[in-house]
Amino acid sequence: MSFLFFFLFCIAVKIQAQEVVPNVTGYSCSDGPTPCDTYVFYTAQKPYFLDLGNISDLFGVSRLIIAKASGLPDSTNSLAEGQPLFIPIRCGCMGNLSQANVSYEIKKDNTFYLVSTEYFEYLTTYQAVEVANPTLIPENLQIGVQVIFPIRCQCPSKAQISQGIQMQITYVIQKGDTLESISEKFDGNLKDLVSQNDISSTIYSNTTLLVPVSKKPTLVQPPSPAPSPSSITNNGSPVLGSASSGGSHKGVIIGASIGGAAMLLGIALLVFWILKKGTKTSSLEDPKKYAGPKIGSSERKKSLHEELLAGVTSSIGKPYMHSFENLQKATQNFSPSCNIQGSVYKGTLDGKDYAIKQMKGEVSEELKILQKVNHSNLVRLEGFCINSEGQSYLVYEYADNGSLNAWLHDPESIPNKRTSDLSSTFLSWRTRLQIALDMANGLQYIHEHTTPSVVHKDVKSSNILLDSKFRAKIANFGMAKSGMNVLTRHIVGTQGYMAPEYLADGLVTPKLDVFAFGVVLLELISGKEAILRQGGVPLAGKAGLLWAQIKPLMEGKDREEKLKKWIDPNFKGVYPNDSVLCLAAIAKACVEEDPGARPTLPEIVYKLSKALEAIMDNSDESFEAPIQVRAR
Repeated sequence: MSFLFFFLFCIAVKIQAQEVVPNVTGYSCSDGPTPCDTYVFYTAQKPYFLDLGNISDLFGVSRLIIAKASGLPDSTNSLAEGQPLFIPIRCGCMGNLSQANVSYEIKKDNTFYLVSTEYFEYLTTYQAVEVANPTLIPENLQIGVQVIFPIRCQCPSKAQISQGIQMQITYVIQKGDTLESISEKFDGNLKDLVSQNDISSTIYSNTTLLVPVSKKPTLVQPPSPAPSPSSITNNGSPVLGSASSGGSHKGVIIGASIGGAAMLLGIALLVFWILKKGTKTSSLEDPKKYAGPKIGSSERKKSLHEELLAGVTSSIGKPYMHSFENLQKATQNFSPSCNIQGSVYKGTLDGKDYAIKQMKGEVSEELKILQKVNHSNLVRLEGFCINSEGQSYLVYEYADNGSLNAWLHDPESIPNKRTSDLSSTFLSWRTRLQIALDMANGLQYIHEHTTPSVVHKDVKSSNILLDSKFRAKIANFGMAKSGMNVLTRHIVGTQGYMAPEYLADGLVTPKLDVFAFGVVLLELISGKEAILRQGGVPLAGKAGLLWAQIKPLMEGKDREEKLKKWIDPNFKGVYPNDSVLCLAAIAKACVEEDPGARPTLPEIVYKLSKALEAIMDNSDESFEAPIQVRAR
């Protein structure tokens, strides 16, 4: 009898557990509008994540945006253990799964399980990570590899929206939680909570719940503690190595949402005012060298520079303020030999290479954009400088392999290749697919994971940089715009990449970037430039536009033969035919003249991921690492 009782008890426990634990790979997509903005509940934890900057880096979300969502002062960085946070995410459908993809770089001793449970605090599972990264071997993760961690989320269904539910917050159940206490924490409705998660009364720790709410709750925050030296390294980044102890979710949530302080406008006005007035400094480390017009005492001048430094740092997340003398030394006084392209120079500071960009005109708009972005497929801002003439300089991470445009169209300009005997340098098909996926991931981030959304407006092969591993990074946010469906009369861009609706009406939407992305895909397939030439002269009309060629190529039963003649001749007929057809179909959809017919970035990312996965098992090395073709 006792054995029978135990057996029935185990069955009951198993049934109850199945009621609360979602599929290990994630939640299914709802029938409501996607993507959608929502939040995950997260708590500060030892040893690495008592620093808001480190949490910002982990999720790829601006520190200011997290602070505002969590009801913290803009200047907050150090946190108390267990301090509650709302992390804004953009939830979308990837196949049939609803998730927000976060890119994470593997460190020493990391595993899918460790990062999922310790760093992301069970907001995903290692099984879901394996599904999202089919090309990676979990038992053989290489340091530095980028891994997608799919954070669990779901957009409200049509029925929920009709009932006034605006969002569903992802919450990880903690020891001691009850359905009633969770509902009370989020000022939610117990019936909605039970219905959404299809549960009765039994819940289990370290599993996720979706908490339906009609408005974002407000977090009650404890006083900010002193900085924790153990949580940061010299450059402010976490040392994500061995296992760390998980934090506990202890935040109490009450009432309706309140906004954080908005300081970006003040920063923009301050920078503009300083440049307009001609404020001058040759070294922010030495205010005595200040030589600008007399606007007050030396103490006032010092205070002004410190104010600018603090504002910029808060906006863009820990850039270093360089002296102009250091930048001159780094670039050999901006020597032509150090020039990369236009006003961008290569410079070496403290033994490390950087790209140093001389800014033209007002810089506040670009700074405002840069403070929002933090993603492995976007070029990272590392520093800032204003010289004695009021000229601004931005210091970026250096991309060792230069631009995609150089590799496709101008191999002589590739870094460290100018004196070689290579007449061309060839990117393999697999490398090109990876570059396309990296670009799509970067664009999806700025379109869907920044508030408000950012449109790059100048996506082109020369603004796609390649690091030492040929991973792509989107650069040059000088033309970027914040906001959706913006109209402008000032039409600027690069011929061959600008979408028809932008040229006709000045309409700026994310579809503008999708169109230009499609043109770059066509460059990757064909090896041709966006503007076609004959005898060095651009062809007139649509005949001179690369994007206009793809539609007729993809029509008819002979499209494979037509593509065979059109593809980059460097492949010499050795390429995966199905993969080329797939990329050509994506490119054709991206450059549709009707913006409504173009795909979304989540759709593009999903299709490119599948395309890359499909060729990973191919042992033909011509699909693998970059190949250099020597002159004959």
